[in-house]
Amino acid sequence: DSAYGFPNSTEGCYEAGLGVGKGKSVDRSIHRAYVHLIRIANRFLYLENQYFLGSAHLWDSDNDAPCYNLVPAEIAFKIVSKIKAGEPFRVYIVLPMFPEGVPTSGSVQAILHFQTKTREMMYRRIAAAIREAGLTGKVHPTDYLQFFCLGKRESHDTAVTGLQVRCSTVHKLCHMQALMVAKFTFNALCWAIYSVRSQRASGVFVYWGWS
Repeated sequence: DSAYGFPNSTEGCYEAGLGVGKGKSVDRSIHRAYVHLIRIANRFLYLENQYFLGSAHLWDSDNDAPCYNLVPAEIAFKIVSKIKAGEPFRVYIVLPMFPEGVPTSGSVQAILHFQTKTREMMYRRIAAAIREAGLTGKVHPTDYLQFFCLGKRESHDTAVTGLQVRCSTVHKLCHMQALMVAKFTFNALCWAIYSVRSQRASGVFVYWGWS
């Protein structure tokens, strides 16, 4: 049994370094690894994922949304600390245009809304740090944090229109691997695979290499 040895009580879960959600113990090691790498990064961060939402407690509204992970907040705080220190830092985040599902469905639209709230929170804090550092007009929040969406070029002969295009071409990008690169005194590559449809498995691969 894969759950053998897991604590049965809430107190036992916390003592073992686990989280608790919906009455079940939850392994949050990937989340902790993300936070750790963000905090020790020196020059840049690069992430790819199917979703990017979280830190709802810092949004300007919808604070009760079930988006609890601290990754967006940690990235924003990291950039703010670098601005205050006068040090260069860049964050590149790659997402699909739409998460898995029909783009006009309620669930997908909710995810897109939460992602927008997440980005707004991050840019708002970065902009405030720029003003406090007296850098207004010299730098822009996007100099520190940029979001990208992969695209596929279609010819006039093969392209189809409307919802069919978005469902057929964009969804090929949905099952992205969660990838982060943190460069400090040496390169740390943490590759977290959240969902692999063909293998129905999840795992983490970590590579350490000298720069």
